[in-house]
Amino acid sequence: MKTTFAYFLLLGISISTAFAQSNYSYTIYTNSATYKWIKPSLLDLQQSLSKATGTTFEIIQTDSCPHQGICIRYLQAADTALFAALNNSGEFKLLSDGKSKIEILAFTKEGLMNGIYTYLDELGFRWYQPGDEHAYIPSLKNIGLKVDSIYTPAFALRTFFGTFGTPRNTFVDKQKLVDRNWNTWYRRNRFGGAYHLKGHSWNEFLWRNKVELRAHPEYMALVKGERSPVNTASKFCVSDTGFQRLYVNDRVTQLQKQMKQSPNAQQYFVSVEPSDGDGFCTCEKCRKLGSISNQVFYLANLTAQAFQKISSTAFVNIYAYNTHAAPPDFAIEKNVLVQIIPYGYQHYSSPTEMMKAWKLKTEHLFIYDYYGLPINNLDMPLQNGERPEQYADRIKYWYRQGIKGVTLESSYSTAATGLGLYIFSRLSWDMNENIEELIAKYYYDNYGAAAPALQQSEEVLRGGKMNRREALLNAFEIIEKAKSPARTDSLRNLNINDYKAYLHYLKLLYDFKSAEKNERNVKADELISFVYATWFRMMIHPFPVSDFLLNRSEAQNYIRQNWNYLKPAENPAKFKAVTPLTTEDINHLFENDWNEMKKGKWKTAEKE
Repeated sequence: MKTTFAYFLLLGISISTAFAQSNYSYTIYTNSATYKWIKPSLLDLQQSLSKATGTTFEIIQTDSCPHQGICIRYLQAADTALFAALNNSGEFKLLSDGKSKIEILAFTKEGLMNGIYTYLDELGFRWYQPGDEHAYIPSLKNIGLKVDSIYTPAFALRTFFGTFGTPRNTFVDKQKLVDRNWNTWYRRNRFGGAYHLKGHSWNEFLWRNKVELRAHPEYMALVKGERSPVNTASKFCVSDTGFQRLYVNDRVTQLQKQMKQSPNAQQYFVSVEPSDGDGFCTCEKCRKLGSISNQVFYLANLTAQAFQKISSTAFVNIYAYNTHAAPPDFAIEKNVLVQIIPYGYQHYSSPTEMMKAWKLKTEHLFIYDYYGLPINNLDMPLQNGERPEQYADRIKYWYRQGIKGVTLESSYSTAATGLGLYIFSRLSWDMNENIEELIAKYYYDNYGAAAPALQQSEEVLRGGKMNRREALLNAFEIIEKAKSPARTDSLRNLNINDYKAYLHYLKLLYDFKSAEKNERNVKADELISFVYATWFRMMIHPFPVSDFLLNRSEAQNYIRQNWNYLKPAENPAKFKAVTPLTTEDINHLFENDWNEMKKGKWKTAEKE
């Protein structure tokens, strides 16, 4: 009996050890410097694996990397073999026999974070939208991964931002939770990249050098026979040699500041993009330069030439956009990075032809595009070419054209742009993703048995086959009929409830737009109150809606006095009174809306 007992005891130890090894001993190793550097991602890894396996993982800070465990290692230049292979700041290596140890190796902070989230992605974790309710955490018995690969993204730049920035209002969100949720989602889905391109910069140059510019009015653009004043959007006389020295020296100073602050950075980027709008110089010398594109890229070349004398890793970046969308008549310097904006705010040519023309000018070609631009769209369902599955085709086209990276100006709206941005994040790493399967899994993991109804409802809203009010009526009906299967999962019910809230938002928006004069203030108050009361649900980007009501609606006087999001501290009463809506509140609003609609009290004809 003792022998038998001993045998099973030893067998138990053997099984336990094998299981522990396949789960990398439930331990994460990294040194103290790396821990401080990427702490949020390391804690994410620890908590995610603990939830998936039901076993607590430990983080140990050490300079050594044992034979068992998950090893997060920041490489040094001395690791010459990998240093040559990992030539992109977002790249990393995963190395494991699938049993006792896995190593995540990179030379940069971003590379280590991308490695952590790619490992979790390979295990089946998904972060569909910001917030824990949109996370998919698999149930895992074995987290072993047999791998020996260097991972390179499809785009070296893959970024997005919502117009007006992430939502922040300390009266509504004192802890900036929504802001943090979006930034966490951005990190988890491996957004970012090796190129940190900047936007408009002539205006900040102007204010930094305002004294010199005022002392030399000849440095300012000649427009309609007069030199422009020193104002934010004013342009310059780029042919003036004195101005050229002032401008290039300013850009060099900005480069040197970057190099001092980050001496080990792989690359440095300084913008030479003009301020928005027209008003370029028409003096005789500037006219001899040729087009506005010639003016702008001539100055960019001068700056790039100065950078070449300082560092081979220093770049200037600029848009091809608006009045300077066309390529210049001359060659551009090799360290000028061009980000073309082909799908809006340019009259040079079709997007396809614009891309072709610019590919003849530079190998460093990037895209800046507008996806569900909320200042125009107000987070309504995206139609035509912006429907998620169609937008995926556009992203794949960019890749085939050799585009190095992409920036999307979009919306912080899980309801309007969330799926499209998620698809963008997936394709940015793997262009072979099956979009149909990806979308089907997105709906199922978020909505469970109600997934077909939710997908059908959204397709009706995006379809464009009927006016928006009629489509909304149909979307309400689909969700109302799907009530029963939607109540099988509490977490998925929360997501369904968010979608009901979005439908209510659309009804409020359409009602405001069609309101009679004596109803506008009341309808505006209902709309903006709801937007802020659902702030934490992140379905709607509140600032573009606020901006529309404040600056472009017929209720702007009322909004200015009560809901001025630009100056909330001046009259905070409404913001302070905001109370987040509960699940019961949302369901009550949805049922009231549906009762009004099915009784024919809600007109589906759009007001012209």
